[in-house]
Amino acid sequence: KSFYMQAAQLDPFNPDAVYGVGCCYAMQNNWRAAADFSRRAILIDDQNELYFEALADACYHLGKYKEAELYYRQATEIAPEEARYWMKLAQFLVSQGRSKESLEVLEEAEEYSGSSELLYCRSACLFMMGKKKQAMLALEDALFEDFESHGHLFQWLPILQNDSEVKAIIATLKPDIPDNIEQLNQ
Repeated sequence: KSFYMQAAQLDPFNPDAVYGVGCCYAMQNNWRAAADFSRRAILIDDQNELYFEALADACYHLGKYKEAELYYRQATEIAPEEARYWMKLAQFLVSQGRSKESLEVLEEAEEYSGSSELLYCRSACLFMMGKKKQAMLALEDALFEDFESHGHLFQWLPILQNDSEVKAIIATLKPDIPDNIEQLNQ
């Protein structure tokens, strides 16, 4: 933190240094200071999605949910191709009990970002909404698209690790990977 502070003092118009100080405060759970430094970074450079994400996270932890949503949305507008910001917005909406809106955000995100993570998130949202058939179909699509990323489903809904149907579809769609190189050559 002291190095970022020194850098920010040497060049108060260096948004990365100011943002770095804010990140350090966030790591210490000092959300008010994190928000202040994120705002300062945005005043210097209002086209960096990282700064908006950091400010949204800080606002969320401070209970300023309307502001948090605004800043998460701003991050998606600046970098629509980055799935990470869409997922943060979707997670925020879920935390606010707005699963349907979260699903809409993820569908919009798929237009901009081809990330398979979004498919897993969509499946999780459908599970949360009680739409198990649709959720299983979305999970199947995601597994076909990128099997190795299926852990994203459990990041959203850890309870699904114990769901027998989810375990069965994952086991069924697991690609056959040879145990050793000799099998590859056969």
